[in-house]
Amino acid sequence: MVLNKVDETYHTYLKEVLTDERTNYRPAARTSASTIGTFGKRMEFNCSEELPASTTKPIFFKALNTELVAFTRGESDLKFFLERDCNIWNGNGFDYNRRKFEDNHKYGNWKNLKKDTPLFNEAQQEYIKLVKEGKLSDTYSDLGGIYGVQWRRWPTQNGETIDQLAKSIEQLKENPFSRYHLVSAWNPGEIRRMALPPCHMKFQFYARKDEKGEWNLDSSMDQRSCDSLLGVPFNFTSESMKLKMIANLLGYKPGTFIQTLEDAHIYCGKGDRAEWYGENLYELKKEVAKCNTPEEYLSLKEDLLSVLPDEEPGAEGLDHVPFVLEQLSRQESKIMPKVSFKGPEALDINKIDLDNIVLDGYESHKGLLIPCKSLEGKLIKPKMAA
Repeated sequence: MVLNKVDETYHTYLKEVLTDERTNYRPAARTSASTIGTFGKRMEFNCSEELPASTTKPIFFKALNTELVAFTRGESDLKFFLERDCNIWNGNGFDYNRRKFEDNHKYGNWKNLKKDTPLFNEAQQEYIKLVKEGKLSDTYSDLGGIYGVQWRRWPTQNGETIDQLAKSIEQLKENPFSRYHLVSAWNPGEIRRMALPPCHMKFQFYARKDEKGEWNLDSSMDQRSCDSLLGVPFNFTSESMKLKMIANLLGYKPGTFIQTLEDAHIYCGKGDRAEWYGENLYELKKEVAKCNTPEEYLSLKEDLLSVLPDEEPGAEGLDHVPFVLEQLSRQESKIMPKVSFKGPEALDINKIDLDNIVLDGYESHKGLLIPCKSLEGKLIKPKMAA
């Protein structure tokens, strides 16, 4: 059994988040779920050939490509995502826009709904249906000043905007050795006007010549908040895709992508389930540190599931720790993809779309599933914390 360099790098990171000397339990903050995590990690990926992508769990490229295209073009309307059958912004889009409705609006009182309840989930489904059918104005489908807005239209005090991404590309052409090829999404004055404050908050390009005299393009990304199971593999694949996209536009060779992970965490559920981790974390860290083989990780996962309190109704799948142990047991990589860009639109950051991104050769293990005691052994998948 062999892991490729990408899967090995990611698995090493996951294990460090669970076992680092600074790893600690942290009660729920913005989301409803608590976390186990540490601070200040780093991963590095070679983008010169294949596209770095996890194969020990699937990457859903339609969603990834849609989000990258949207951000690159500066789109911020939920309809852009839904028209391309991408649902990853549905939850944040509803939670952000429901506050705009008056208490007596005809679709119901959405402002005061409690998250993770049947009523909240039903209202979100109704909202998404209304957006898809065009029954709500753009005001109620706008995601605010999210990533792409800051990348392409950073607002200034005098009412103008700065196109950070276009300026960086132009600088890479005219002055490749500049240290100004930097794009920030973290705009303190705009945070409250965003459906979700940026997690991957800053990226920077670095142009260099290799021994053959050919231009290479590297990039780095700083991520302030890192959902290690569901978010991080999506993020490093997306950022690597962006590096390849911009390198193609410039006629450069794609080089290395470096990811700095600040608050690196694994969700561990709510209520009694989360508190168990707070009380037993240091013993768990020791047990995870001992594991090396698939059998050892799977055995620890089963032992853990046998002693954990049941997850609260509606919170099933918010504890990611057993899923991480299942992931670490998968020690045989499959085929990483290659990506190419076709058509003149691929050379224009204002026009590139899904049809211009061609993926070839990706294989992965199936999605992660574990049995849930409170649902009579039903298999569940990890759920994004809202």
